[in-house]
Amino acid sequence: MPVHVFHGVLADWKADSRQDRLYVPREAFSDFLDTLASRYVPVEACGPDDMALTVDDSTMAAAAACLLARERGHEVTLYLNPYQIVARTPYFFTILNLAIDRLVERARQTEPGARWRAPRFMQLRQEVRARLAPLQGQALDAAVLAFLDEWQLDMPEVPPEAGPIDMQALSGLVAAGVQIGNHGWSHADIAAMSAEALWDDISRAQRWLMDATGQRIDTFAVPFGIAIPPPEVLGRLPGICMLVDGARPIGELAPGLVNRLDITDRIVAGARLRHAGGETALPDEKRGWRTIAARLLRRLRA
Repeated sequence: MPVHVFHGVLADWKADSRQDRLYVPREAFSDFLDTLASRYVPVEACGPDDMALTVDDSTMAAAAACLLARERGHEVTLYLNPYQIVARTPYFFTILNLAIDRLVERARQTEPGARWRAPRFMQLRQEVRARLAPLQGQALDAAVLAFLDEWQLDMPEVPPEAGPIDMQALSGLVAAGVQIGNHGWSHADIAAMSAEALWDDISRAQRWLMDATGQRIDTFAVPFGIAIPPPEVLGRLPGICMLVDGARPIGELAPGLVNRLDITDRIVAGARLRHAGGETALPDEKRGWRTIAARLLRRLRA
């Protein structure tokens, strides 16, 4: 039962932007859906021969992806953090990614070939992300400002697609048949929480989402996708708990615990293949995006 996940679509997507690489080109996702042999089914009805689609985070880019899927008759679950909707504030990792793009632009003044994939920028992002991920509220806001000040950067302007959805957009998603899931209250790293604090975080988000959507909110997607809730929390969840961890096998890891497959790179690689004149059919689950990318390189070199 492969459960796919990514974070949304952009109409104007740039491969050399760290911020944009969280998402996929809108057209590429449309093409991806059109190549599928069968439609996605609901997460909780996903059998051994089925596939389910999930999208994470309370952004307009995520909402746009879900609406594209629904327009083509696919079931999709959108995992939301209520805090970003209520506070109308972007995610800290959006600010971080935009800041990395600014630092790359600055570096290009003396190093024209500077890229966000350079080890020094990758390491900086990982270190800052690890430092900020456990924080919430005022502590997180202060840490973000301190990071920007340390690198002499102004607060970046967040593109509307990366900004949070509002209540009107949420109502439109529900009306379109998008299933809503629980992604925690504010996307804080659960590894830094006690079992009691984690359950409070999950149940607070669940109550808000149920009141806002009128839906049952059973499934929970772990923020950052790696840490497994402790047994006393996992056993209290009303539905499946979702991870997205490349170091673990894809699929059911234990009763009620499923590891999802991130399809971001697969969608992007498939688009590049088509633009290079390659085949449009997607490979099966076993071949994966690395095979696609390798074949693309061979075609380009030829």
